[in-house]
Amino acid sequence: MLRAFKSQKGQTLIEALVSLSIAVTIIGAITVVVISSLNNAIFTRNQNQATQYAQEGIETVKRISQSQVSFFDLSQQGDYCLGPDLTLQLLVLPNPGRCPEEQRVDIFEREVNITHGNTDCSGNTKIIVTVQWADNKCTVAVGSPYCHKVELRSCLTDYNPSKSEGIFYE
Repeated sequence: MLRAFKSQKGQTLIEALVSLSIAVTIIGAITVVVISSLNNAIFTRNQNQATQYAQEGIETVKRISQSQVSFFDLSQQGDYCLGPDLTLQLLVLPNPGRCPEEQRVDIFEREVNITHGNTDCSGNTKIIVTVQWADNKCTVAVGSPYCHKVELRSCLTDYNPSKSEGIFYE
């Protein structure tokens, strides 16, 4: 009986190590799933926020167009930054497509493109609002610090919502 007891001492240690390694594997798998779920929730929240910022940009341009007719002169078409205070700032060339830091809202950059006489809009004004951001899902992109964007397009006549073209995600 003493011999049987001596041979089981090592076996108990091996059983404990196997049980411990199984527990660590299960906890590791649960951790990966939880972290992935949190990252997806953050991405979805950012995408929803970007869509709201794009909609806010379209409404801001429409509001400005109804109150300041001179805003839409042909000389004024081009790319604008939409700041946190909902003011539009014309982008200056050598740096098109990049708003200054103070024009950003948290991690988001809002750009507005205004094109007059656009064929997509029956010769009227076309508005494209692009909201871009970067997060931990980004890979290094050439020429842009952002890897995600939401784009909302609309035609501006006397504000006819039926001509809206929709939201595009990347």
